[in-house]
Amino acid sequence: MLTNNQQRLLHIIKNRVLLIKLFIICIPISCVVIGCSNVDDSLKKNHVILSDLEKNHFQNVSIKDLHSYMNSKELSERDKDFIKYYIFSFVDDHTLVSFIENKTISTKKDNIYSLLLEANKTRATDTIKYKTLLSKAQELNEGTVYLYIELMTANRDNDSLRKYYLKRAIEINGSNEIVLTLKINEDLIAQDSINFQKTFLSLKSLYSNYYTYSYIGGVYKYFGVADSAIHYYRLSLQKKETIGAYIQLSNIYYYMLGDVPMADSYLKKAMSVNDTDEELLLAKAWFCYNTNDTSGAVKTLKSLILIHPTIFNYKELCSYYLYRNQILEAKNLYSKSIEKDIPKKEQMGYFLVFNLLENPKNQNRFHEQIDSIKKIYGMPPIEIANEMLKNIAGNKKE
Repeated sequence: MLTNNQQRLLHIIKNRVLLIKLFIICIPISCVVIGCSNVDDSLKKNHVILSDLEKNHFQNVSIKDLHSYMNSKELSERDKDFIKYYIFSFVDDHTLVSFIENKTISTKKDNIYSLLLEANKTRATDTIKYKTLLSKAQELNEGTVYLYIELMTANRDNDSLRKYYLKRAIEINGSNEIVLTLKINEDLIAQDSINFQKTFLSLKSLYSNYYTYSYIGGVYKYFGVADSAIHYYRLSLQKKETIGAYIQLSNIYYYMLGDVPMADSYLKKAMSVNDTDEELLLAKAWFCYNTNDTSGAVKTLKSLILIHPTIFNYKELCSYYLYRNQILEAKNLYSKSIEKDIPKKEQMGYFLVFNLLENPKNQNRFHEQIDSIKKIYGMPPIEIANEMLKNIAGNKKE
């Protein structure tokens, strides 16, 4: 039985796979004219370059190569924006991503890739702008699979819309690598074993790059087949060294095999690639906590929020304090950095938890308080409070 911290980390790792999910090999809309006889040789050459980059997920691209692409007189602004969008959104390489973060986005609003790039840059900080930019991209009416996968991501909590956009993506290019992985995800959710096996075999037979190997490793991990998962993650690392694969291997060795030294060694390898990576810091923090290095855990969590001060990461530090029964520290952090940025329902969940932990005698009034809050706000916070209390009970350390 996994502890709540283990389940949290598995969730983080799964998200890591989803963050890389759009390594797409389909040719951009501007490339569909390659087969036409009236296309000049230079245009054909450019589109072949883009197609090859996609097919290999930029795994062999260096900063020098990227400079060359951005300064190329042969590539159009749309092509360059496609490269920037693709790397920023889907490539697990902090050096390339950092380069793209400092590049100016094209102002051509008829360019779908400039819109998608700008949208992804605002996803975590400005939800309204993010949705507005996606709507503008839709208005361009370009049948690119990238748009529909982005729309799937934006509507991941809406089953009907997510499935609709997946259907549209399949209609455009059902053999696309990322479409196949998203189809596999949906088959797993639906417990559709027949279609899962069919799609999974198609993916394995069509592709052999680092993303595919990493994804296949994730599927085997999902089914608890540690040896096969390790095999494919190592194959992925042979193609390209990525933080995601190292975290996955650490996760397998610790949570599935109970091998602390091996798990720790893979985290250290990941840190040598980029010691400021958000998911890596979070994985390291809870690994420290679960191996009784509580000082290392809090130190890492504090580093995390200094570098990545998101509401999610503040909640993680607050959880640490609650697990350690440091109620005052948890309340101070909550009031300073969490309370104002969460909905009322969640605020009431925290209120109940703090009230109960500060005075265990309040347990007798727990449901009475819930009823009072429900009358005021029209929504019961019982699910939030119960989940928090369950996590605290399962992970408590004095």
